[in-house]
Amino acid sequence: MTPTASNLDLLVRRRPRSVPQTRFLRQRELYGATKAPAALRAWIEGETLRKLDTGTYVDLGTSSHLVRSTISIAFSRDGKYFASTHGDHTVKVFEYPSRKQIACLYGHPHTPWSVRFHPHDSSIVASGCRGGECRIWDIRKQKCIRKHTFRSRISCVAFNASGEFLAVTCGRQLHLWNYAQPTADGCIVTRSPSRYAPGPGRRFRRSISHP
Repeated sequence: MTPTASNLDLLVRRRPRSVPQTRFLRQRELYGATKAPAALRAWIEGETLRKLDTGTYVDLGTSSHLVRSTISIAFSRDGKYFASTHGDHTVKVFEYPSRKQIACLYGHPHTPWSVRFHPHDSSIVASGCRGGECRIWDIRKQKCIRKHTFRSRISCVAFNASGEFLAVTCGRQLHLWNYAQPTADGCIVTRSPSRYAPGPGRRFRRSISHP
C-alpha cells in the first residue's frame, strides 16, 4: 500500500479513544512491528511529527545507538540554552533556537537522570546520576567544578532561588548541598552536603524550585 496522509490519519484514528495520542504513539514505537520497509517507517514517523507539530530533531553529535536514550531536559532562565542528559552518561548543552551543540560534558559513572541550570548564571549547570554522583559544571570551560557522591541514586536536582544551594533527592532523603562553599584543600570533591531531611518513607521522584 502506498503511504499517503489519509493512511496515516487512519492509523492514528485506530487507537482506542481512552488512550491519549502520545501514549498510543509511545506504545506503537515500543511494541509495534519493525518488519515494514525502512522508507515507510521513516515516512510515517516524519508525517506523525509534522501533524503533531512537535518540532524538529536535534543533532546530538553522535550516532543514536551510542547515545542510547534521552532522559531529562532543562532550559536556562534566559532561554538561550537547553541541556539534556543521555544514556551514554553525558550532559549535552545546546544554543536555542539554533540547536547548535556547544558542550558535551563527560564524567558521570552512570546515566544522569536530572539536569538544571543555575537561576542567575546560565554558564553553570548541575546534574545528578543514578550512581549517586552530583556534579556542577562550567559549560564555558566544559569542566566539572564541584562534585559529591551521595549514598543512593539521584532522581532530581534543583537550585534554590538564589542559586546558593542545590536540592538533591536521592533515595528517601532530600539534601541541600552548599556546593559553592570551597573545601579546605581546594579539591572539587566536597565532603558532605550542608543539611538533609528524611523523606516521607518512599523514594523521591522530583525536587522543584520556583525562583
